[in-house]
Amino acid sequence: MAKSSETSNSDSHQHDSNMNGLDLEKQEGEFLTTYDEICDTFDDMGLKENLLRGIYAYGIEKPSAIQQKGIVPFCKGLDVIQQAQSGTGKTATFCSGILQQLNEELTQCQALVLAPTRELAQQIEKVMRALGDHLNVKVHSCVGGTVVREDQRILSAGVHAVVGTPGCF
Repeated sequence: MAKSSETSNSDSHQHDSNMNGLDLEKQEGEFLTTYDEICDTFDDMGLKENLLRGIYAYGIEKPSAIQQKGIVPFCKGLDVIQQAQSGTGKTATFCSGILQQLNEELTQCQALVLAPTRELAQQIEKVMRALGDHLNVKVHSCVGGTVVREDQRILSAGVHAVVGTPGCF
C-alpha cells in the first residue's frame, strides 16, 4: 500500500485539528478518537496480501474493536495511543501496523519496539514473527539474560525489527 504525501498530510491535518480543544477526561470504557475510520474486516484495511495471510494463519478471523480503530492510522504513520484490557488485540494491532510499513527488501532495522519486561518483549517478538511469517521479515529481541555477542551477530547480519527492554539498549 503506497501512501502519497498528500494523503499522509491530509490524515495528519485531520488528526491535528481533531486534537485541538478535546476533553481528554473520558469515562472508563470510552474511546477518545481523533481518527474516524473503522474497518470491519482485515481485507478492508489495505494490508499487504502476505500480511493478511499471516494474520489469518495466526488464527485471527475478524478484527477486534481496538484493531478496527488502530491498524489503519498506525499504517498511515499517525500517532496511535490505545488502552485496553488484556486479550483485546493490542499487540497484534501495532505489530500489524509495523509489518505493513516495513520494506522487506531492505534488511536494516526499520522498527524498534520497547517493552517494560523481558517476557513482554519476547511475546511481542513471537507475535510479530507469526504475523510476518509470509513476509520474510527478520525480527529479533534484545533482552537481559541472553548472550550479548549472539545479539550483536544477529543484528549485524540484518533485521527488520528489534524488540527489547530499555536496559538492553
